[in-house]
Amino acid sequence: MKAIKRLFATLLATLAVAGSAAAQESTFNPSNPPEPDKLYRVKVLANPADMANVSGTGYYASGQRIYVNSSSRDIDWELKAWTIDGDTVSTATSFYYTVTDKDVELVANFGLRDFNPPSPAEPDGVVPRVLTLKANPDEACSFNISSGNKYAPGSQIYVYCYINQSFVFEGWYAGEELLSTGRGYTYTMPDAAATLTARFSFNPDSPSEPDAVLIPGDVNVDYRVDSMDSMLCAKHITGASAYNNLFDVNSDGTVDSLDLSAIANIIITGE
Repeated sequence: MKAIKRLFATLLATLAVAGSAAAQESTFNPSNPPEPDKLYRVKVLANPADMANVSGTGYYASGQRIYVNSSSRDIDWELKAWTIDGDTVSTATSFYYTVTDKDVELVANFGLRDFNPPSPAEPDGVVPRVLTLKANPDEACSFNISSGNKYAPGSQIYVYCYINQSFVFEGWYAGEELLSTGRGYTYTMPDAAATLTARFSFNPDSPSEPDAVLIPGDVNVDYRVDSMDSMLCAKHITGASAYNNLFDVNSDGTVDSLDLSAIANIIITGE
């Protein structure tokens, strides 16, 4: 009888241990390791959608730095802030964003300019003309300058398009006339309002815009530092509208003669 009792007690103890292990196993739920090749969607939007062109939308790995850009379609509108879920992440027209481990919507919020003084009178009765920039389709790219700026006839204007994922650049057109197949193009302003259209074809396999290599002093983003950058910086100092924050070459928060000197030094020394 004692042997039977001892056997019964041993069985109860074994069942108790097994039940405890099963309970622990049922509550053990370790977090799954991150997927090594998982890509996250960054959707770049403009607000309002019809007031700006933006670029940078695509799927990227966590930790990847991507270049996002915005340009106004109306000279009276300007970028106020880039936001994610209402939180400001940048106030620059273009910047590098580091992808996190979640899908995000990166919104370029535009509004009316806080102060828009009238343009100074042109010498000798020259009347500046409006240059309109368009993308076809609208969502295919953004530009290095704002659409709707005014330029004197004969001015040399450098235009460049930042291409969104899944689009292939076909060329710059004036009406049905093909002007250039290069993404960067120097346009001579006629003595009349003009419209330049950047045309694209859709190709889902087309890669996203590569990271732009920004060169100090390259204020018009044509990947070289020359007298054009110096001239544009000088115009900005005297009141012409800026392309972007690249005019502040020495990064001191002010665009002045020191930035002109910095550009001149880069041209002379190449550094």
